[in-house]
Amino acid sequence: MASSAKDADNGMLMEEIDLKVRHRYERSWITGERIALLVLIAVGVVLVIVGIVLLALASSADKKCSNEGLNNGEGSGPTSSPSYKTSKRCEFSAEAKRIGLDEFVEKVKDTYYTLHPFTVPFHPDIEGLLERAERVKSEYVAYDPTPSVIKNRTDISWALLKEIMSKEVNMNALKPRERKSLAQVKHYLQHMFGQPYDVNYYAGDWMMGPNLFCWQPICYHGYDFYNGMIYHKPFNANDVEHIRKKLDTHKLGILRYIENMKMGITKGMVRSVEECVAGVNSVKRKYLNVSLYNETGKRVRIHLEEFA
Repeated sequence: MASSAKDADNGMLMEEIDLKVRHRYERSWITGERIALLVLIAVGVVLVIVGIVLLALASSADKKCSNEGLNNGEGSGPTSSPSYKTSKRCEFSAEAKRIGLDEFVEKVKDTYYTLHPFTVPFHPDIEGLLERAERVKSEYVAYDPTPSVIKNRTDISWALLKEIMSKEVNMNALKPRERKSLAQVKHYLQHMFGQPYDVNYYAGDWMMGPNLFCWQPICYHGYDFYNGMIYHKPFNANDVEHIRKKLDTHKLGILRYIENMKMGITKGMVRSVEECVAGVNSVKRKYLNVSLYNETGKRVRIHLEEFA
């Protein structure tokens, strides 16, 4: 009996010790730092959910903004163009209308495609494959590095920049997207329609040839050629002659670029030896088949046995 009573006392003592240890562990786990961490996690999750909801609502509103007001007014039909009405939420602010921001941005865009006819295949206002093909056939010519043409592009870009800089604008009255557009168009014109290489006549770098990265317009002759010629499918002799004239513009552009580099030598606009070698290698890489084989871009195989 004494032994069983002693065992019972020991069991109760162990249970009491276990309860105290468990209570102390629970108290040590629930600390102020951990509570603060849990609160921060909960707040973060809530903010993420709210952000996702707001982005979804904004995307939905933008789609509604772009599609709102589409109607087929009087006289509309299969051959007529639909008319668009800008919703009040999406229309320009009074200040943007006062300074003519919308008309100016449109003017800059049209001027760019006029001065860079080799980009006409990407004109965003051309609708339909047929219209695009006709525009490309009539307007497309290769990049022209003639000094007078480069000077004209530079002068026009800076004239447009001067025009927009001369306007007194109340920035606080513009919408956020309008302020962004205004800053972008100024930067765009300051750098000759967003092109930092070989386009500023007064910088003179158009006489120095391509650089290591070959970012100059001359490095994209092949790309422009592909995007322009895919719309020139010949059906008769006149079409073939038309294509030949377009090809001549590429030839003249390359020859004129070579003359510009020769002019750079006489004027002292030259790169270091290392830069010149890097530039030549970059052009070879851009036109790899021509540089490896010949002007046809294909390997010429000469079988000596044919001449035996």
